[in-house]
Formats: sequence, structure tokens, C-alpha cells
Amino acid sequence: MDESTDVAGLAIIMVILLYPYLDSFHEDLLLCKPLSSTSTGTEIFKLLDEFFVENSILWDNCVDVCTDGAKAMTRKAVTVFDATDKVEGFKKKLKYWVDYIKNGSLDCFPLTKGFGEELESDIPADILNEFEVHLLRLIDDFNSYFPKRLHENLKENVWVVEPNSISKKPSSLTSQEYECLLDLTSRYSDNIQV
Repeated sequence: MDESTDVAGLAIIMVILLYPYLDSFHEDLLLCKPLSSTSTGTEIFKLLDEFFVENSILWDNCVDVCTDGAKAMTRKAVTVFDATDKVEGFKKKLKYWVDYIKNGSLDCFPLTKGFGEELESDIPADILNEFEVHLLRLIDDFNSYFPKRLHENLKENVWVVEPNSISKKPSSLTSQEYECLLDLTSRYSDNIQV
């Protein structure tokens, strides 16, 4: 996936699809659409999601996402595997915070705790309840954008990012696709040694 601007200064998004076909991998342009002038990650996701829905494409079939912009900014390829691991960790942290608030502890929120100490009083229960409700909504939002099945599917397909880590045939690949992958990893290893 890449965002760019054309000669008129219009922001566009291009989505390139890499997929196995017969005995090799093929690349095709999946999508090329203009973006609004203030495109956020959420807006780009909505645009892609609408395209997937309109064309009956399941997100479950998406194994990885790579953005050229992220690579250019960090000098490192950022994959959906990296992002998903961070999201899963953050979801665990949100649950941890909810548990702490339920127990009346604000240790995870030092500024709020300090505010209560300055006032020499406890934070009112209705305020703590609002914190809890807000965190629970965040958990729901994260679960809708990043469902657990997506994380599990990605874990099974980590070979996309680390092809040499493969030790057995992933269930998502046919025997022929797996053999192609083994050929590719062999060629990849040969290139590294040169």
C-alpha cells in the first residue's frame, strides 16, 4: 500500500496485491483511489473496508499489509505483524487498567492519582466509573478493528515476513503453494549467502 500525490497535488492511495497463482506469485493493482486532503489512518481503513465490502473481499484473506510510507519514514519495513503484536499488548494493558480502576486503585494513572492527593480527597466513584466505561469502550473499539481471529490468523502466517522460520506447511497453503514457498526460501537463502 502506498500513498502519493499526482501532478495536481491530489493525494491517492494505491493497493498492490501479491498472491500465489499456479507455480509462482503474481502482483496486480487492486485499488487506486483519491484521498481527501486530510487522510487519517482511520479514513484510509474505512476506504479499504468499503472497497472490500463492495467487492466481496474478506479481510480474513488478507495476510499482510506493508506501506511504503512507513518504510521510508523508519528505514525499516513495518508489517501488520508488528502492529498487531503492539495492538494485542495494548488491549491487555487496557484490561489491566480496568481491573485496577474496579479495585479503586489509580496507580496506573499517576496524574489523576496526584490530582486526588492534591485535593486531599478520593476521586469520586462516578468519575472512576466514567474512566472504566471509557476504557471498556476502547477495548470494544480495538476488538472491532483488530479481532482476535485476525491476530491468530496472522500468527499462523508469520512465514510471510520471516520465510525461513517455516518448519511445517501452514494450513492456509495448498501443497503446491508450500512447495513454491520452500523454493522461494531456498532462493532467498542463496541470495543472502552471496
